[in-house]
Amino acid sequence: IILESLTANRITVRRLLLGGNCITDASLKELRGLLAASVCSDLTVLSVRNNRFSNQVLVTIEQACNGLPNLRRLDLAQNGLLGGGGHGSWKALQLIQTLNRVDISVNQLGDSGCESICLAAVHLPSLNHLNMSRCGFSQESGRYLNHLIANSCSLWDVNVGGNALGDVGVSAVLLSVPKSVSLSALDLHDTQLTGRILPYLVFNLQHTKKQPSRRMV
Repeated sequence: IILESLTANRITVRRLLLGGNCITDASLKELRGLLAASVCSDLTVLSVRNNRFSNQVLVTIEQACNGLPNLRRLDLAQNGLLGGGGHGSWKALQLIQTLNRVDISVNQLGDSGCESICLAAVHLPSLNHLNMSRCGFSQESGRYLNHLIANSCSLWDVNVGGNALGDVGVSAVLLSVPKSVSLSALDLHDTQLTGRILPYLVFNLQHTKKQPSRRMV
């Protein structure tokens, strides 16, 4: 119905905001058809936040990405995305090479999801913002985040707040900060830190490659 209406009125869609509904995987075929339609060829922003999609929504978006050469922002927050089952569906993320802002917050990804996302995101040459807050990470995710931050050439704003990284996980993350050539903002709110982490924070801020604009929250 949406596609028919847009086509009939010759409307070009640049921002498609479908958040806050009850859309499930049963509608993935229709979503794929909408994204592949000519009315969405200039799409720059796609938001499906706060729906009921599984990881298959990533595959659907990736399948349509050849017809979305201008897609910059992708919002998948508050869905039913999971981290289990290997890296399969998350590999689709790295194929959307135009992305500069990705929000996958408030999904139960766990440490396996963090690993998969970090392995995919490091291959996105234009990715600037990545929000992975409240995704069920533990201290184990610290080393995956370390790899991403240390090796990304474009990432400058990372939000991992609301995850139980603890001192061990955050220490691993902070070790990547001096190696980063682009990071400017790192959100660590509600990550179960103690005062023991402060020396690591001060040391790594003092040894950054890009001073003095680093912001830690």
